[in-house]
Amino acid sequence: MEVRVSTVVNYNEYKTFFRFSMFRGKGYRFKSFASVLIMLAAIAVSLSGTILYYNPLMLFAFIFSLFMTITLLIIWFYMPRYSYINTFIAKGSKDDFVFLDDIFMVSSVTEYIKSQTEISYSQVFKIYETNKHIYIYLSPGFAYIINKKTFVYHADIAELRSFFVSKMPDKYINCLS
Repeated sequence: MEVRVSTVVNYNEYKTFFRFSMFRGKGYRFKSFASVLIMLAAIAVSLSGTILYYNPLMLFAFIFSLFMTITLLIIWFYMPRYSYINTFIAKGSKDDFVFLDDIFMVSSVTEYIKSQTEISYSQVFKIYETNKHIYIYLSPGFAYIINKKTFVYHADIAELRSFFVSKMPDKYINCLS
């Protein structure tokens, strides 16, 4: 088997990856949205408790909930951009992948780095497939991003998926909705 794909990691790709990494798995958007809703509900409850009963504990709960909500919003909206700007490894990276039977090869070219890496499938930590991307994690904090739109043939995605499932059934996680 040989499947080739090339992809470019731009800000939108990285932002999607960053947000996916927070809650890896199906429904990561819903989980992040739900956490903000929970914080907003905590703000409402603690604010009403503070106004109606002037309980100092409710005032503390209000301030804490407000702080946590602001923190979640900063992480969701600001941190992907900050992280993308300050990483020279992924920024604008053009990655060429060649998937073979025993290894896969990655050639990466950025403004600062040119690299070629051979990786055996035993080194892969996890593989997540979403509707738009395939994330190949080599560790919990590092992954290659493949946009599915860059596959020349749609059959290659299915072939690669079946290969991952047969080769690494415990590492492949299907997050298709």
